[in-house]
Amino acid sequence: MEAELKNSHEAFRQGMVEKALKHVYQAILADPKEPRCYFSAGQIHQSMRESDEAIAAYTKTIQLAPTATDAFRNRGMEHFKLGHVRESIEDFNHELKLAPSGRAGHWMRGLSFFYAGLFLDGQRQFEIHQTVNANDVENAVWHFLCTAKASGIEKAEANYMPIKGDSRVPMMEIYKLYGGKGTLEEVMEAVVAGDPRQLELRNRRFFAHLYLALYFDVKSDKKSMRKHIDLAIGDYAQKHYMGDVARVHKMMLEGKLSHQNKFKPTKPKPAPQAKKPAAKGEKPAAKSAPKAKQKK
Repeated sequence: MEAELKNSHEAFRQGMVEKALKHVYQAILADPKEPRCYFSAGQIHQSMRESDEAIAAYTKTIQLAPTATDAFRNRGMEHFKLGHVRESIEDFNHELKLAPSGRAGHWMRGLSFFYAGLFLDGQRQFEIHQTVNANDVENAVWHFLCTAKASGIEKAEANYMPIKGDSRVPMMEIYKLYGGKGTLEEVMEAVVAGDPRQLELRNRRFFAHLYLALYFDVKSDKKSMRKHIDLAIGDYAQKHYMGDVARVHKMMLEGKLSHQNKFKPTKPKPAPQAKKPAAKGEKPAAKSAPKAKQKK
């Protein structure tokens, strides 16, 4: 087991995910009660954007090791990506019960609160995050959005967090826009300033359109909001967690989050099970023939 797990880790480190997955399943076959094997499988599936499989692997990890804080955190992230926002909150809460020192840094929990409609909880999460990340425009904006949803836009404006040094482009222009001191045009001009490379430009455009969509949402301009969110998940889509946030926002608009009435989440897949290879010279077991239907 240890050798297969080590080989899996090395292959994963080198970016050979299929090979890493093969080795980790062999490790599971060798020791099906070792939680590290399932956790590694979860990480590999997570990197492949296979959320259902990752959730199944992390669930098995937690069954075998109930204090595995990283498994709760990672499963919560994967639940969020699928639109299971309340399930993600449950996992993040379990994580923080086990490791309460991580509460202030847990901005992902704040995002889950927002999409679950728990705006006061989200507001409090972003307030404590400010104590460990004082110059993050995104944190200030999400606090603004939660406050606006919970108590109105006037209170959100009055309690807008002071931010000075976020060097990411176009964050300061976004900050000024939400504070009533900037414009959409200034945000988009900042995006192309300095002749950025294509990957950087695409990422800048993504963040611009995401936060413009959220801005127009809170301003009740649904047409503009939909235009910008479609660009954020379409032409400028990203694979990082904020890219997932944009996709979850679109799911919310379509009523596809797990707690919304129009959608029922799919049942989670079973935990990964390694298939025992056939012995040399042995034929694989034949599938049983389907039963004949009885005439009525």
